[in-house]
Amino acid sequence: MFLLPLAALAGSGSDDAAVSATQDPEMGIWKAHSELITQYTLHTGLNGFGWVEANGMQALFDYYAAFGTTADDPVLNSILSTLRNYDFQGETNAYNDDRIWLALAAVRAYDLSNDAVFLDHAIFVQKHVSQQWTDQCGGGVPWKMDNPYKNTITNGLFFQLSAALWKRTTYFADDVNRSATWLGKSGLYNNQTYYDGLAPQADGTCSMQTEVFSYQLGPVIMGLLELGLTDYAMAYAVNSLPAFTDHETRVIVENGGCDQAQAEDACGPDMAIFKGIYTRALGNLVAVTGPNNLVADAISASMQSLVMKDLVQLDYSRVRFGLNWNGPSLRTDKHAQIIAMDLFNAFQRVYPQKALACLYNDVGLKGGVQCLRRPGYYDVAYNDAISSISLDPGCTLKAATDGGMQGNTKVFSSTAGWVGDDINDQISSMTLTCS
Repeated sequence: MFLLPLAALAGSGSDDAAVSATQDPEMGIWKAHSELITQYTLHTGLNGFGWVEANGMQALFDYYAAFGTTADDPVLNSILSTLRNYDFQGETNAYNDDRIWLALAAVRAYDLSNDAVFLDHAIFVQKHVSQQWTDQCGGGVPWKMDNPYKNTITNGLFFQLSAALWKRTTYFADDVNRSATWLGKSGLYNNQTYYDGLAPQADGTCSMQTEVFSYQLGPVIMGLLELGLTDYAMAYAVNSLPAFTDHETRVIVENGGCDQAQAEDACGPDMAIFKGIYTRALGNLVAVTGPNNLVADAISASMQSLVMKDLVQLDYSRVRFGLNWNGPSLRTDKHAQIIAMDLFNAFQRVYPQKALACLYNDVGLKGGVQCLRRPGYYDVAYNDAISSISLDPGCTLKAATDGGMQGNTKVFSSTAGWVGDDINDQISSMTLTCS
């Protein structure tokens, strides 16, 4: 039995508020999802193993978990292979929060692959950080190995990682308890969200650093969900919504310029990722508790706003998203694509959409897959590489060898384990209709 003496929570709000957004959002949501996958490999990329890349991996892993995957998907397997072979024990990054982000990506990789190597990676990081626990500021692990600052994000992540590993191995219960105890007794929780941390002083006291960011709450919510404590997680989430949703639009925001187009250049890469982490936690929460609550309303409003106000058209078929979900946005960098993927994933968890058609890059409905969940026009994620197609009864797919439905075309009215010599590895665009 876990004690979990977390701070007492103020009123939790209404759980039955009307969800204003429809389950039938702009078609661009689903048309753009495959573009996000393409951008992850081309625009974001695994060009390092910092915490941004770790969150990019988590967003992509969540995509595969939410939308379905195949064991031989080449994009997924490439990233899993890179993470599997990473030298966690030789990592020299002194920042504990960065190392835990990567360990959490390894946990998600384990969930997708059932490969125990990923759990071993995560366990090594957990033990490494656990050994740095001190009694300064009442306990907690430091932000950095040579910096005693006890910040919320590092300790929240330590709680989440310990809870995730306890759920999967039954070990680390002591660390779950002591990290939860410290989060509850530290005074960092302000009945809405968490302050940044506690800074040890020369006289032995600790000064409160009162900066507030949305991501500080995300790992706490995720850790509680790992332990099945959904009531606590929901209370934290609902209490935080006034701080991190625009009061007019209900769209999820991050303070400090990340949600003001004229100030986005002042928003560093750290803050650009924050609301994606927060949104990821909200999506996981609602997937467990159901969509009929204020949290689902915020996710749904954000999803509609992202597609209607913050989508940047690169050309006739390609899109990219910005940092400001209320639009318009000046920045469409890799950080913006990662948080947009977090929002897509959260929305799919709240309002699951059935796949009407799936395209595979191998014969026999195998290999990399792109699934379509709404009728309409689509560009192919695996361009010139489609060999088989599955179709829901009542749906028809017209495929073309060039973009914009140009070139040679072929119509499919039922599942095809082989598309035929005439169009194999040539499909670039398609339209889906369903009766």
